[in-house]
Amino acid sequence: MTDERNPADGGDGLDDIGELSGYSEADQYLATRFKQGGRDVYCIDLSVPQLVATLPKPNPDQTLDANRKINLPHARSFAAYVRENERWIIPPLLLRAPNDAFTFEPRKGIGGTEWGVLTLPRNARQRLKIVDGQHRVLGFHLASEALNEEQDVARGKLHTLERRGEKAEKRQQGKQVTRISTELQRLAAERVSVQIVVVDADEEYKQMFVDIANNAKGITRSVTARFDSRQIVNRCIDPVMEHRLLKDRVDLQRDRILGQNENLMGAKHVADLVRTVQVGISGRITRQREETLDESKLIDDAMAFLDTLIEGSPITWRSRITSSLRPNCGSGACWRPCRCSACWPGSTTICCSPRRPGWCGRHETPTIPMRSACPVRGAAEKSCASSKALPPTCPPPCGMRVSGWRKRGNSRRATVLPVPRRKT
Repeated sequence: MTDERNPADGGDGLDDIGELSGYSEADQYLATRFKQGGRDVYCIDLSVPQLVATLPKPNPDQTLDANRKINLPHARSFAAYVRENERWIIPPLLLRAPNDAFTFEPRKGIGGTEWGVLTLPRNARQRLKIVDGQHRVLGFHLASEALNEEQDVARGKLHTLERRGEKAEKRQQGKQVTRISTELQRLAAERVSVQIVVVDADEEYKQMFVDIANNAKGITRSVTARFDSRQIVNRCIDPVMEHRLLKDRVDLQRDRILGQNENLMGAKHVADLVRTVQVGISGRITRQREETLDESKLIDDAMAFLDTLIEGSPITWRSRITSSLRPNCGSGACWRPCRCSACWPGSTTICCSPRRPGWCGRHETPTIPMRSACPVRGAAEKSCASSKALPPTCPPPCGMRVSGWRKRGNSRRATVLPVPRRKT
């Protein structure tokens, strides 16, 4: 390329050059301004490189003022999430700044929202403080640093292979350089929403952090397992829940089965079951191993395990396992069928709790008392009628007496023996 302009003709060649951004003392952004909680809030969007250049990198070894200590593994996992998932998504970052840290020139207003230009001096970047999102900001820094370092290493290897004339290795290394460059371009083209709240008083932004933390509600592992389709074991949950042992007996929201909850397990337990069948109790399904697994095989193996569990159960249980299996004590730890005579004739062992009636609740009156009739540990045998909480007489075919009970956690297990019928 030749330069047709000649400085000797009366021009220095710089007259038509506009303002060079690298020499600017401030950055300008299109922004919106609105009120929230009586405070001015400004919204802008930044690319990942702009975000890394604008916000200082949080120090994991130093706790930010009015914020919690940074968990470095959490920030690293977020960096991996952004890099490995092209359809990543995050909520807006929340920053705070004093009133004189930047200027805003409104251009148009509609309702309670104003559109305009926000000017942030570059020497005022340090005055932007993170209220919510410090792990995300650190994750973006880590991802950007790792990509740039990988690019330098990959380009150095490519240059070495070119000098050696190794064509096959050069082509493979060229693909690696292209992959990293594509990932950098992707992050440069995507945006992150940033909200800046104008706060001057220290007590006020500390209260903001507490309010955000107190009003945030996390999700249970059961909900995460159902909604996170990136892991293969989570994708197996819905098909496995259709098994006759688990159908309509899986809690889709809670992780712990307590009290009056009639489900057998939570959705996270179904995912744990699928994982355990494949790799054992202490095994893990790594990212590399997950790529080799077949989803249909995981489902079939889990179904086979549940079938084996039913087939290995007592015959009397097996015949009723799909209809009467439910917790029958307040602790929720007893998953045996209901022991009332209508559901389980001839029972000799019962599980009960003082927090709920001991029968299944599907019958108007129990025919076999489900609470221990022994009010004192180690007392002599007493009939059912000795307990005020039980019917004065036990109708046939009860004929049971309590020989004693022992406490286990919040539940009580009573052993009952048949009472010999009197001769008439």
